[in-house]
Amino acid sequence: NFHMVRESAMPAVLTENGFIDNASDAAALKSDAFLTKIARGHAEGLASALGLSRKDGGNDGEQGYVEILADSLWTYNTANWDDKAVIVNKDEVFTVIRDKFPVGGGHMYQIKSGLYITANPTYVRYYTK
Repeated sequence: NFHMVRESAMPAVLTENGFIDNASDAAALKSDAFLTKIARGHAEGLASALGLSRKDGGNDGEQGYVEILADSLWTYNTANWDDKAVIVNKDEVFTVIRDKFPVGGGHMYQIKSGLYITANPTYVRYYTK
């Protein structure tokens, strides 16, 4: 019966994922791996509660990577083909933090640096370990 859930004009849920006044929880909440587990747990729980299924192309929670196949390739500051950032080179590998998504007639991945890169298999190879 919390105010922020009770007074919402839409379905709402409140989760507690740890307590910052507990040293062990506070340390865990500083960990990217722990936060990723929390986020995945929320997403999977909501999907289950709503009867949703994973779309094709999901990696079932495995960490994804892209390897550059082209001699050189642009990355992008935002999910916009005109917002070029820096050039990366053949055989470089980047950690994917956002799976393949559509952008203006093509697809991109977001990589750990925060930059975006094409998902075109002519230029990059996506894989999980």
